Amino acid sequence: MLRRSLWLGLAVSALLSAAACKRSGVREAPITGKSGDPPVGMPVQWQVGKRYLYRLEVSTSSMVPRRTTGKPIRAETTLGADLAFAFTNATTAENRIADMEVLAVQFEMSHDEGTIVSFDSDNKSIPAEENPLVDRLQRLVGLRLRFLVSPDNKVNRVDGLKDLNDRMSTGGNAVRGAGAEVLRRFFNQQFFRDILEMGMFRKDPSRIGETWKETRQGNGGWWGTGAPLELTYKFRGWQRRDGTNCARTDFTGTFKPGLAPPPPPGTNPPAGRANRPAPPAAEEGTLTGQTWYNPDLALGVEMAYDQSMSKRSSPAGRPNVVRRAANQGTNNPSGQMVFQPPGGANPPPGKPTAPAPPPNGAPPPDPSMNVSVNVMTNAPGTNVTVTTSQWHVSLKLLDVETIQPEKAKE
Repeated sequence: MLRRSLWLGLAVSALLSAAACKRSGVREAPITGKSGDPPVGMPVQWQVGKRYLYRLEVSTSSMVPRRTTGKPIRAETTLGADLAFAFTNATTAENRIADMEVLAVQFEMSHDEGTIVSFDSDNKSIPAEENPLVDRLQRLVGLRLRFLVSPDNKVNRVDGLKDLNDRMSTGGNAVRGAGAEVLRRFFNQQFFRDILEMGMFRKDPSRIGETWKETRQGNGGWWGTGAPLELTYKFRGWQRRDGTNCARTDFTGTFKPGLAPPPPPGTNPPAGRANRPAPPAAEEGTLTGQTWYNPDLALGVEMAYDQSMSKRSSPAGRPNVVRRAANQGTNNPSGQMVFQPPGGANPPPGKPTAPAPPPNGAPPPDPSMNVSVNVMTNAPGTNVTVTTSQWHVSLKLLDVETIQPEKAKE
């Protein structure tokens, strides 16, 4: 109980302190350096024979509709996880093996009526709750994945994904809502890949005050969204973190729903789809954050950001989806996918649902797809529910250990 209470207290006090600093004008450690200083590169170099311990902390606050009434209620979650990345040996002169393990997990979820779930894997004195979400949390502790990392710090292969998927599927469809969404965002292979690759640090030398841009596709990893993300970075200068002078970079980002990610190099869009706009993303929002790079370790030692998001989804009473096979003797011989109204009623025989005409200026449907979609709602304006949420995420290096020979053999 002490560890969980201490962790929650530290998380809350950190958020309150940050807000208080902004309001009162209390200054953090000064940022030093000037634009005329020599440029600085920030290459990431993991050392073989070292074990890196990171601490992940996430806090969220969301306004979500109650399933029974649709009335908005506030849901809050806090997640903590201790992660270890051990570079035990090199497979060849060109690659390294990184073994990752989830050492501990803490989680708490509450809404307007009180605490729903409270879990701490390090506190065995608290009896485990009979809850599908708690079952999933318990199984995540001890998860191991193995990564094959190239010299330029790119992950070429991940082993252990079946075990990850099995642990994340514990509880099945019973694990839903804000808590399940938090776990999905931070317990997936892409999130762990993002930590190892640390793509937010620029290898090319940059001068203090210099800015650069990049666009990446959020996919449930570090940024945790399905929309393309436009990022702007700025090398601010040098700032002390835990007694070490680190290079600080600030960044801001905007999610761009509806933008299609560029095709892989050397590939072309399928015939007839070159001008088709991408479907709108379910999420949109903005984020702002900071990173700190330790040149002595050649590693990012701390990353933090605040993210504001809105998510569009169908309400609890959304229509059922029925997929019809072409020429199967049904009343929808065209092979179209149609949305049925509640109750499962089919269109009258001989009157298949017709596809809606494309909007003005839009390209015609691709005949090869042979699919059309019609949305039928119970009432106008009720086909979309918008959920807003605020996220604070931090990842911090706690310790670097030398791997003992007996541990390297395990």
